Amino acid sequence: FFSNSLIRTVQCHRLQLLCPMVQMRVVSIALLCASLWRAVLAAFMVESDLQLTVLKELAKLEESKIPVDRRSLAIYFLDRPHEEKSPDVVGNNVKLFASAVAAHDEKADHRAFYIFCVVGGAKNPMSKFLPQNAANVVFLDASNNHNDLLAHIHTITVLGDNIVTKFGSVMFLNQDARGPFENRLQGKWWQRIVSVFKENPTVGIVGPMISCEINPHVQTHAFAMRPEVALELFHEFNPRRIAGKRNKNRHIETSFSEEAVKLGYGLTSLYYQRQFNRTVFSGECVNPEGNTAFHRSNPTSWCNVSPQDALFLRYGGHPLQIKGFYCQDTLTKIAQATEQIELAEPSLKLIQPETVYGGHFYPLHKEFNMEINRDRSVRSVTTAVPSDNKVCLLVRTFSMHGKAGQEKARAIVYDVKKLALSLLRQTSPHWEAYFFVTDDQPFDGELQEILKTFGDIRLKFLAVDKKFRPAYTVRDAGYTATDEALRFVQTQAQCKWLSVTNGDNLYGSEVFANILNTKPVGTQNKLPDFVLSPMDSRNYADQDYGRKRNALGVGDSWDRRCWPLQEELVRARYGYAMTPFPNLGGLDLAGLFMDRKKFIETNVYFSAFGDEKKYPCPGCQDGYFITEMVQGKGWSMHRAPIVQFNSLIFHGPSPLYCIASGNVWYDHPGKTVCLSHSEVGKLHPDDRYDWDHFLTLHGPRNCLRMSQKGYAEMAKIIIT
Repeated sequence: FFSNSLIRTVQCHRLQLLCPMVQMRVVSIALLCASLWRAVLAAFMVESDLQLTVLKELAKLEESKIPVDRRSLAIYFLDRPHEEKSPDVVGNNVKLFASAVAAHDEKADHRAFYIFCVVGGAKNPMSKFLPQNAANVVFLDASNNHNDLLAHIHTITVLGDNIVTKFGSVMFLNQDARGPFENRLQGKWWQRIVSVFKENPTVGIVGPMISCEINPHVQTHAFAMRPEVALELFHEFNPRRIAGKRNKNRHIETSFSEEAVKLGYGLTSLYYQRQFNRTVFSGECVNPEGNTAFHRSNPTSWCNVSPQDALFLRYGGHPLQIKGFYCQDTLTKIAQATEQIELAEPSLKLIQPETVYGGHFYPLHKEFNMEINRDRSVRSVTTAVPSDNKVCLLVRTFSMHGKAGQEKARAIVYDVKKLALSLLRQTSPHWEAYFFVTDDQPFDGELQEILKTFGDIRLKFLAVDKKFRPAYTVRDAGYTATDEALRFVQTQAQCKWLSVTNGDNLYGSEVFANILNTKPVGTQNKLPDFVLSPMDSRNYADQDYGRKRNALGVGDSWDRRCWPLQEELVRARYGYAMTPFPNLGGLDLAGLFMDRKKFIETNVYFSAFGDEKKYPCPGCQDGYFITEMVQGKGWSMHRAPIVQFNSLIFHGPSPLYCIASGNVWYDHPGKTVCLSHSEVGKLHPDDRYDWDHFLTLHGPRNCLRMSQKGYAEMAKIIIT
């Protein structure tokens, strides 16, 4: 910072341009940054001062005559950020808890003191979210601790028995805890915990959830103990004591609960209490529906979990690194509860959109979420948008793009509704979309009703006479109806660019803006006759699979699926996405944007390439068309580059879009589809699928393929 400022100052001096003003601004910014940094550093105290600080707080409580049962101590462990964990999730977890702490002051009926143990101290980037101005808080640099439970043991040891027993309850949390989800003002959420100890003298540990994975235990992302129980248990597991050395090989998370039960203390789950009316855990595990059968013993994977009932939920850590561990319904409920808190506490300024998955694919998931987040600001256009420079999209549809496609569907369906939503996200308002039916099946009425629900005049229904809508065949592929639609739209003077797409394709929010911002090309400095927009298509993946098999001299087989796609996504963020080429096999129809006037002048339509003898590839009219336009008619072109995820068109179903959305690509040679993790869970443990590959430890869990047995029966396990 200072070296750059010095260079800037020297340059300014040489140019003699307002040098004193620039110097003053640079110095002011430097002083402000230094002041803020000193404030953050000053907030962290050395461990040796902790006892004295807490004793001073206790003296205030004594002076105010606050009884012990109305005092609580909370110890929060904040680890350094890890690449595998989503920074959005950790940041929001910290912000949510810090906001509840800041709203808990000396006016509250129940008082609490909060100790934040932060690995890396002020250098931890998450430390900036801590409640710096709260009076009942201290911050410790916990750089020597990398395990939350051992850090808790250490902090309690530093405080000592005399201090700990002057609180009625002690709570321990880490950065994977999200909450509290209710009664956030003035620490009222503490009553859920304190009341358990008051009403049940035998209970020693209370937490949001009890997990029966390995052995029954209170989950430790957030749990509270009576002070005497904490001291007794922590003594047993303190690595510096003889007992701790004896227990060093025990699983500490489950052992806390096991040891408490041995000592005669009961366990309580706040969730069990509300949902099942079980005040004290009897030892009988509850196994509600989980996202996958093999995770049901761990409540983190349960479906239909109310965040408010649990008060705190585990949201992060290892479970969130395993795609499919969390039930999508629970993820949705957590997101909704979080949004409600943000609405009630605008100063929170949470990280939005929140991307739940970290690791290598975090940037891709983030870009996807930013696209979906645009739906919040979308407003339907109800009056005309004047312009003679619009993108006009012709959307080919048939009955499977509506209700019929949804009925009994196991795969994620990409239909007219999803396409329309992607169009409404466009950053440029200068477009129109004409939806028409391509075959002889009745879909017109349903299509019109779907379009009406959006209330946007740019989504238009185009009635194509049924004489141009023959029954679907691979050879015609809807091109007779397409040409008739083109004959109408080419008369619309507001349309600068014409493009044809299918009702199951999706569009990144910048696609139309990029087309409309096309610059002149060539020596004549004229706009091109057509633009090819970058896109992702399952066909690109199949083509690469074929090239790799040819290079290896092998045929297609069960173990040749998935890995090329996964390798490509590691090598390049957008996998096989590319800008099409103007030739047979290199172009998908949706990627072509034609200059309307040039198209009229040329007067050649797609059906001209339907002769089976002359054009043997069935349904390849788009490839034959563009080859003729370039080689026969001399059309000029521009191949637009990939800029970001939002610059892409997604040929439905798209492997990139599927994986970016956190779902699973089913790599079947005959019919690839996108599956939700819950749907994949229903397939387990069918041995016709390769679970060894899918469930690989630390694997991405984003592509499912058949096993050798399944490959032999592939016709039986096509998923639609």
